[in-house]
Amino acid sequence: MIWHGGFWHMAGDFVFSGPVRNLWPLTVLPPLAALASDRTARRLPPGAGSWVAAALLAATPGLVALGTICPAATTWATVKTWRGVLLFRVSPALALGLLGYALVRMALRQREVGRLFRAAAPAGPRLAAAGAALGLRILELPTAERECFVAGVLRPTVFVSAPRPLPGRGSPPPAPRLACGSWSCPPLSGSASWPACSAPPSSSPAARWPSSAMRSWTPPCGTSGPTWPAATP
Repeated sequence: MIWHGGFWHMAGDFVFSGPVRNLWPLTVLPPLAALASDRTARRLPPGAGSWVAAALLAATPGLVALGTICPAATTWATVKTWRGVLLFRVSPALALGLLGYALVRMALRQREVGRLFRAAAPAGPRLAAAGAALGLRILELPTAERECFVAGVLRPTVFVSAPRPLPGRGSPPPAPRLACGSWSCPPLSGSASWPACSAPPSSSPAARWPSSAMRSWTPPCGTSGPTWPAATP
């Protein structure tokens, strides 16, 4: 048996020239490109000088996917046999489905990135100085989790978690102001007196106790504020 009539020649014709010539690249080549790109990116030397190679490796799976989608999505003809169904119907449908899935994922990812930018706040003085020295844009996230990553394509931005509450985003509310006046320590008495509360507002802690319990009490002087006595019946 000669080579042109052998098994491998027939199998090669079916795969590379037959009805599945546009079908198997859609399902095989993009995952292989992603795997090879990820393994190769792990071997890049750390440092700013590797960003060009890292960007090309990150874009490789998408470029391979586009290269397999374009010929499959543009191959149309009249269907006469099951081979035509695979080549002219199944392959274009799968290619258009993968393209639509990628576009939807891109839109959803862009929406999440927009939410990320809206939730972030300008960096503090220390991070801002570090970003200016490195030529990076840095924003802070109001979260106690340890986070540090880069987001954005046209303008990459470094996001760093900020354990401290950010102004206007999760800051603790100010302490309620009481309506009973101010208290003072006599210079020599070593005690303090609090005026009687006749009708404290509902938001005041004094509203939980009868006014008779507030007529006189002597907390130690030198404290930053009054210490409420125990409630009396």
